[in-house]
Amino acid sequence: MKIVFSLIILLSVLAVNEGQARAAPYSTIGAGCVPDDNSIQGNRYDTGGHGLFAKYNKTARFICNIPDPSSIYGYFYMYYGNTVPSGKVTVKLKSSLFGSTLTTTHSTCTSSTSVGYTVKNCFMYSSPSSSRHYWFEVTIARTNGTTANPEFLGVRYN
Repeated sequence: MKIVFSLIILLSVLAVNEGQARAAPYSTIGAGCVPDDNSIQGNRYDTGGHGLFAKYNKTARFICNIPDPSSIYGYFYMYYGNTVPSGKVTVKLKSSLFGSTLTTTHSTCTSSTSVGYTVKNCFMYSSPSSSRHYWFEVTIARTNGTTANPEFLGVRYN
C-alpha cells in the first residue's frame, strides 16, 4: 500500500511540474535550410556535416523555416565557423503577412571577424505576430583571393 501511495504522490508532482515546464529552445541546423534558386543553378554552395559553406569566390543564400514564431521573442543565437577573418555569414530574421509577397526584415546579425567556431547573440526588434510567417534568410560569402571558408551551422531561439 505504501508503494501505491508513493507512486500516486510522485505522479501528481510530475504532472504539476509538467504543466509549469518552460518550452524547450528550438533549433534549425544549417543543413535543414533550403538554398535559393540562384545558389542551386550557380553551384554556389557545399554542405558538410550539418553546416553549409559557400564555394570559392561565391555567395550563397538559404531560407530556414521557423516552426513556432512565438518562440523567437527577444533574441536568437547564430552559430558559425570561420577559418580567417574575411569570411562572412549574415542571418536576417524576416516575415511577411500570410498571402503577401512583401517582406519585413526584423533583425540582421553578421558574423564577427573572430576565427574558429562562434556563437553570436542577435536581438530582435519586434515581437512576433500570429498573422505573419517568419523565416531566417542566411547569406554566406566567401571572398576572392582568401582562404576564408565561412560555415553556417544553424540558429537557436527560445
